[in-house]
Amino acid sequence: MEVEGISFKEALEKSREKADVIFSLRLKGLPAGKTWQVKEIPYDRQFTRGKGKLYTSEELKRGIPLHAGALRWVFFELIPAAKPLSGLPELTRGDLEKEKARLDRVNRPAFEAEEARDKALMSENDTGKWREMSSGAVKCTVIDPDEKNLLRITSGKNSIVVNPRGLAIESWELGGEAQADRNFGMSCFWSPGKHGMQLFSPCRVTEQKFTPAGELVIVGENTTSVRNFPDLPDLRVRRRLTFSPDLTAVTFDVELTNTTENVMNDVGHRWFFMPSAWNNKNGGSMVLGAKAFPRPHGYTFYKKDIDSVSEGIIRRIFLVKSPSVAVDSGALSFRAPGKKSMEIAFSPADALGGVAVWDTPELFSPTCEPCLKPVQIPPGGNVVFSVRISLR
Repeated sequence: MEVEGISFKEALEKSREKADVIFSLRLKGLPAGKTWQVKEIPYDRQFTRGKGKLYTSEELKRGIPLHAGALRWVFFELIPAAKPLSGLPELTRGDLEKEKARLDRVNRPAFEAEEARDKALMSENDTGKWREMSSGAVKCTVIDPDEKNLLRITSGKNSIVVNPRGLAIESWELGGEAQADRNFGMSCFWSPGKHGMQLFSPCRVTEQKFTPAGELVIVGENTTSVRNFPDLPDLRVRRRLTFSPDLTAVTFDVELTNTTENVMNDVGHRWFFMPSAWNNKNGGSMVLGAKAFPRPHGYTFYKKDIDSVSEGIIRRIFLVKSPSVAVDSGALSFRAPGKKSMEIAFSPADALGGVAVWDTPELFSPTCEPCLKPVQIPPGGNVVFSVRISLR
């Protein structure tokens, strides 16, 4: 390195967000016997090995301590000289060694918090790993693992495709005949927030196994963030899907856990269903208790048992203008002539507040979204809701 009679600069990118750092700069190829002014620009401070003592070429080769603040570029100018720059404050090796000892103590919590945050950010897109496995007639195969990353479950002529985004059913067929459309069984929220939330984010698959009874169990989870649910961040949504060996029934269990130190108020969970029996092709009916309802071809709320404030929020989200339709039972099913009946049972049964339907004449199939009553979740607490869907 040729530096005789000139100055040169070194730059460092400091990307750590939450803490300063003391680091070592090593330079090789400097002419022996020289001393150097080491100046940080544009902050106008200089680094010395001791008060009034410049660093030598040999010391620069071994490494000298320097300082960088959080999340910034720092620039240093090295100039051959016989004495320090006048009028500039000096930071000596001893000063930086003391500061390094202090930062080693106080930085660790900041480093750990930053790493935990980065891990959480990465986990938002983490789907975990599907397993190709089989038991009896049930077989699991992965579809397009590098892109769509879906899991196909087959049992005889029946099949279900599961999407890790929301950990919901993408398709459900019995004997080649469609029973449900995409996002079937997805967890959504009608409260809090102006628009609620649909859990389209990936759920990280943590478990995939067969029970002794031959049922297939899949477990996955997603923790909400200010990006996918700004009105309710840090809610852990743990979903468990249990499939019968013949794939004629599936149970969705959702556990909502408050991971914060504050109470979560007015948490309104809702289920998302698009049953094929109700589409334009099949022309079936939705049955609530003893009442059968054809497709409304309009935004509708079927009210079972929910307070007026919550009802108003749900009606606003679903653009309902017509009066709510009163129903006295939460026993829900879908039926179409010559087709399998889809029976839907909620647990706890008294959690159901009503059923919202998003429908227009232009839609091939409407959504059916059972809305649960709002709950309060204390810090560290959780609530569990379940729904079982059977085809008969």
